[in-house]
Amino acid sequence: MKVEHRTGQMMTRSFEPWRWGEDRGRAYIKGPRILKPGTGPLKGYVLSVPTLHVSTAQAWCIGDADAIATLLSRVTHLGKLRRLDFGRITDFQVAEDCEALERWTLRSMPDERPGYRRCRQTLRPPYFDRSLRESAWEPPAVPT
Repeated sequence: MKVEHRTGQMMTRSFEPWRWGEDRGRAYIKGPRILKPGTGPLKGYVLSVPTLHVSTAQAWCIGDADAIATLLSRVTHLGKLRRLDFGRITDFQVAEDCEALERWTLRSMPDERPGYRRCRQTLRPPYFDRSLRESAWEPPAVPT
């Protein structure tokens, strides 16, 4: 994946008192004078979401090319905030590559591999759930 440029997209999340407490480790504060969601830095949770603009992303897999193309046609977006139309896939290609027999392993693996280093990753869906992280092995830098 070649990053063309990085930006920050400003977003506003509506204020919910229970979410505010969850974000701060369930530290609920008593008294109406302390929690003022209508003013200051807590107003509407104004967030800056980092975004990457890329023109190409690659993946290697092993299998029937037609079946892979059929499955990929169902994928419309990648990454965070897909529901807001971030990460839209405009086109894809499935091409045969003899190096795929080895390159599909360039991902975090559950067992030790030569040249890989120990890390903590979520290896099974849902990948965004940090509580599912476990000991894993990360590949060296991915060749371009």
